[in-house]
Amino acid sequence: MQPEILNSWKEISSYLGRGVRTVQRWERDFGLPVRRPAGHLKSSVVALRADIDAWLANRSTRLEEAAPAERTTYLAQYRRLREDLERLQRDIEVLRSQQAQLLVHRDKAQQTKVPKQVEIPTVESMSKSLEQISAEIASVQEAITGANPAA
Repeated sequence: MQPEILNSWKEISSYLGRGVRTVQRWERDFGLPVRRPAGHLKSSVVALRADIDAWLANRSTRLEEAAPAERTTYLAQYRRLREDLERLQRDIEVLRSQQAQLLVHRDKAQQTKVPKQVEIPTVESMSKSLEQISAEIASVQEAITGANPAA
């Protein structure tokens, strides 16, 4: 005959057929009935098999009662997600159409000749301009921190 009292998390978890951490989480989140000698929060635990059996029976009854409501919630969630998916698929089609139009315009722009008086900046000149702007920003930041030492 097995003892009526379970004297550790290991014995409780073995009785329930779950891991120690799972059983500890059940105690914390779902009120698994365990007792702590001398009322300590983190000390060793004991549990009565009868208390655990009653908790399991009550828990399964509550789950059966909650199941239709949960199914309704899941169904509503599924429908919302399905609507979101359909909306996103429509958005993708619009974006693909816009991309195709942009590619056509780009190709037309590349085929037209640019008048000689228009100067198109090169990557090198743009990089130099970017470096100059970065240097100016750094000097402004230095001036700000120099003017406001607390910053």
